[in-house]
Amino acid sequence: MVSDQVKQGHGQLYIEDHHSSSSSSTSSLNSLVSRGSKDSSSRSSRSGSSLDPYSHSSSSSKLKKNQKAQSKPRIQISDIDKQITTIQFFYSEKVHGLRFHFKDGSTELFGHEDGLWQAFQLSPGEQLMGCRLSVSSKTLKLSGVELRTSFGRYSKCFGEFDGDQVDICFNGYLKKLSGVVDEAGIVGIRFHW
Repeated sequence: MVSDQVKQGHGQLYIEDHHSSSSSSTSSLNSLVSRGSKDSSSRSSRSGSSLDPYSHSSSSSKLKKNQKAQSKPRIQISDIDKQITTIQFFYSEKVHGLRFHFKDGSTELFGHEDGLWQAFQLSPGEQLMGCRLSVSSKTLKLSGVELRTSFGRYSKCFGEFDGDQVDICFNGYLKKLSGVVDEAGIVGIRFHW
């Protein structure tokens, strides 16, 4: 059962499934980005400053601005409206990214390629039917993913399942992922079909 805090979108994780995209979903993502940005900037100001090797100025205010710009969460939208053959998971104690490999040879990365990685291969004609997501009780970020397919197969659990969990069933062919990504990985995710 997912805590009320996670359901309501407070903190830094927001998991939601959508049948169609709307302007309200974009405004929700924008508000999540602004909340995440405040949290990231407060973390970077507490951690102290480090010298930027690409900066030619020694001004500490310029360095702080560069650190804030690098840690700002961003909205990412990934179109996956093709036949998926393999999904690569990049994870450690949280999920950093997902790379979708398609039948036509193209790929789409959602998040970052960080940490360990493993692949889950789909058979011809097999589709994603749902997933189980784990929300870290420490960071309120996506910490684990397990996939379910149309052939009744389950992937292994990628990442850690140490907090609240939610099961999501897709009511059709998965077409798009959207969400918020920061320097550490996936903050929030939405499924569109």
